[in-house]
Order: sequence, then C-alpha cells, then structure tokens
Amino acid sequence: MALDGLSRRDLLRIALGAPFMGLAPRLLSGCGPGRGVPEGELLDFGRARAHAALRDSRGMTLANMPADIARERRGVVVVGGGVAGLAAAWRLVGEGGLGERGDVLVCELEDVVGGTARAGRSELSAFPWGAHYVVAPFSEDRAMVRLLGEMGCFEGVDRHGHPNAAEGAAVRELEERHFFEGRFSAGLYPGDGETAEEKAERERFGRRMDALAGAVSARGRAFTLPVSQVAEVDGVDAAALDRMTFAAWLEAEGFRSWRLEWLCDYACRDDYGTSAAACSAWAGLLYFIARRRPEVGLEDRAVITWPEGNGRVVEHLARQVGATRIETGAMVLDVEADDAGARVLVVDRAGRARVIACDSVIVATPRHVARHVVRAYREAPPAWMDAFTTAPWVVVNLHLSRRPETVGVAQAWDTVFIGSASVGYVDAQHQRGRDHGPTVWTWYRPLFEAGEVRKQCEAVGREGWVEAALSELELGHPDIRRCVVRADVGRLGHGMVRPVPGLRRHLESARVAPHPRVRVAHTDLSGVALCEEAVDHGLRAAEEVLAARGGDVRSWR
Repeated sequence: MALDGLSRRDLLRIALGAPFMGLAPRLLSGCGPGRGVPEGELLDFGRARAHAALRDSRGMTLANMPADIARERRGVVVVGGGVAGLAAAWRLVGEGGLGERGDVLVCELEDVVGGTARAGRSELSAFPWGAHYVVAPFSEDRAMVRLLGEMGCFEGVDRHGHPNAAEGAAVRELEERHFFEGRFSAGLYPGDGETAEEKAERERFGRRMDALAGAVSARGRAFTLPVSQVAEVDGVDAAALDRMTFAAWLEAEGFRSWRLEWLCDYACRDDYGTSAAACSAWAGLLYFIARRRPEVGLEDRAVITWPEGNGRVVEHLARQVGATRIETGAMVLDVEADDAGARVLVVDRAGRARVIACDSVIVATPRHVARHVVRAYREAPPAWMDAFTTAPWVVVNLHLSRRPETVGVAQAWDTVFIGSASVGYVDAQHQRGRDHGPTVWTWYRPLFEAGEVRKQCEAVGREGWVEAALSELELGHPDIRRCVVRADVGRLGHGMVRPVPGLRRHLESARVAPHPRVRVAHTDLSGVALCEEAVDHGLRAAEEVLAARGGDVRSWR
C-alpha cells in the first residue's frame, strides 16, 4: 500500500525508525495490501495562519499604518495565549495585581488558547494535543503550589512541608509500561533479560543521580525546577555539562548498557523533543534529578494528570483571567515601545487591523515568533537569537469505541515501545478508573532527526501517520483496528525549544527585556519546555510590569 507516495515498508521505517523495524519484525510481515485508515482530520496548529501572517503582512508595521486606523487603549497587552501568557495575565489580574489601575488583553493567534498544552474533546472523552502532565511541586516552587492548589490537586503536606498530590489528581496505577520482545511489562526500563553487569550499571547510574540530587549550596540546588531556582554548587560544573551532549556524558561516565542508553534517550525525546546525542548533558541530568530529594527518600514526585492533559491547566488559567480579557484569532504583527508607552498592531479574525496603545507589553511567544513581531528584534536581531532551535511534533489521537486486547501487563496511563522513534501513547480515560469502554489514546512522535529523514517525516500526511501509529500499537493490541472509530492528526511545527549544547549560556541574555515597556516570557527562556517554566516566566514578566508601575510587589514565585 502506498501512503503519501511511500510504500508501507518505507513509511514505517521513516515514522518509527529503522532500529525499531529490526526489533519488531512483525511490522514487516504486514507490508502487504492496504488495510484502510479510519476517517479524521489533519490539523496544522498555528502553521497555516502564522505562515499566512508572514506572507500577507509583509510591510505592515506600526510605522506605515494610515492615520485613520482603528485605535484603542489597554493597560497591558499579552502577546500569546499559551501557558506563559495566561500565567502572566493570571498574575496581573490576581491578588496584588493591577486591580482598577488598568486592564489586560491576551492576544492569541489560534482559535483557542493553550499553545502546546491545548486539548480537544469528542463525544468519547477529553484528550490532550500536547503536554499531558505536571509533577507535584516541592514547596519552594510557590507558583506551581499556588496554581495546582487553586485547582484542588493537593491533600495536605508531607512531614517535610511538601504538598501531597490528591488521590484523584495523582496518576493511578499502572502509571507506565513498556513493550519489548512481544509483550508489555511494568515501568519504563526494559529489565526483562537484564544481565548482572547491566543491573550493576543501572544501580550505579541511580547512585550517581542520587548524589547529584543532593548537590546543594547555601544558595540552592544544582538541579531543580523551575530552573530560575538553580544555584551554583561546588563540584557541579553546569557550564561544562552544557557544552557536551548527554550521550557523551553517559559514555564518559562509563554507562554503556543499551537498556540504560535507551531509557536516557527516551527521556530526552519525551521531555525535550530531541535525542540524547543532541541534548545537553545538563538538560539530560535535569530530567532525572530535578524531581528527587534526599530528605524525602529520593523518590520521584507524584505525576499529576487529567483526561485532557495540561489542557486542564489552560482551562483554569483562562477562567481566572476571564473571557473578556482574551481575544483569539488575533494576529499581532508589530510591537514597539518608547518612553511614552507601547503600541501593538493587531489584525483580528475578520482581517481588520487596529493599533492598541498600552503601558506595557508581555511577549509570551517562542523566540522565532518574537523575532518577527518585536520591532527591536527585527531591526537588530540579538546574537543569541540563532541559538534557539525547536522540535516539531506529530500527535495522533485515536478515538476507540472500546479497549483493545493487550499482551502482557494490564493497561497503563503511559505506554512506550522500546526502540521506537515514537514516545508511545497515553490513555485519556485511565485517570478516571475506566478500564473498559470508549477512550482516546494520544500517540506522540517528536521529529528529532535532521537532514533527509526529517524532510521525509514532515512530508508524511494524515493517513501515513495514522497507519504508523496503528501498526506500532497493533504489536501489543492485535485487534486495535477494529476498535478505532476516528483518527485525527495534529502537527506542531515548532513544538518545543531544544536544549542543545551551548544554549544555556544564552538564556540570561535572552531574558533581558528589549525595552523597559516590553517584557518577555516563554519556556524558551529556560531552554526546556516544561509547564513549571512557562508559569515561572509568565509570573516573572508580570511582576516586572507591576514593579515598573511602582508599589510593593509581593511575588507569587
């Protein structure tokens, strides 16, 4: 069967990776006549509208707008309705914020807010289109404690004062499982058949992570979230770790077990959208260390999730901000500022342009968007701008009329396939305790490759990605094709910032505002695209705006 101009064999090799084809020869046995692909949509989130904005708005700037263009006045304009932008607005309108001294408008290009944390909903279930969990924070992360506390995610605190995840918020068992050698097993690490030497290496890796988790100075920890709380600690050379890849660090430390290498590579692909061979060692270690503490037994913090993933966080923030302060379908083309104030050029969904005069602007977009929107960046691009690269993602949402058969341990919330280029799928209804009946499975594939393979991946269309997802899942769920009633595909062209070696040294410069009246906020500015970072930067930018207005700003961070 040819899909998107490719044979099924070539499609699966491109979509799932050549190594996985070797580990799962059953995929090749099915490369015969077509089996049919269920109906659905292909959604290019932000891509068509953003590219149209660049194409159609060339030359449209605040400087050349006609004198009679529509104008309005706002207190603060937030450009971008992702988690960072919504968190900024949440802070501005919340306790200790603007109050009656000014109003806030969030301008979002898409028809819905959320960015890479957006969610969808069908008659079967709510489901994520991107980020799908947060981790119960330690008490020092006051922003996430406040946010998740408002959302009812906690039940008391432990003996160290850290909040406990509520039973209904923490992922229920089985949290994770992996598919390897024809069956599903619990956890992410492929331990079946592990040799004594491999076990010893895994245990040594664990001790190394434990030691780094305990790396603390009077100023703070070497690895923690949000990264704004990271401190210099003797014995941890963060700059050196940022100059090398995680794969190179593992090699230098003598960690060579293929099982451990797979786990570390999966971690980088899952959280950062890039491989261990392209991820900085500092970011790779952050994944394993930031959520562990010696004083609480070095156990990872509980994972918190919902059927719609981090779409639940987006819904809460948007509700707190208020619908009247959020404008979707609003394309921001230009932002400029001087001592007198700031101005924003916006085109609404009907194609009408207007100028918004305001006291301050918060640009809560990725760097590759900010460089086109902010006049100061366009006219004199900073040297650090080119250090930022992004990882596209493909997401397939499979709507199931019932749960398919499973080979091995029972269904988990998160399921991965050892050796695959995908990072597996999550079950929207697992958190509801519903192990039977309809659900939505969300399958993720980061496009971390470079060169020709990357181009081939980006050329695959809806049918190709659906076929790849079904072919992979069919290995452990033989009857899945009889359960799927719909299959939608979403493409996130610039899904997340890639923490490549050397990026971290540019982050401090990137966080400097281009003008006192124009502040910046986004996960890009941490070098890792995590919810904790989006919230932290949103609050930071909002509090910078509040501080510039004078008065005592009591930080939520």
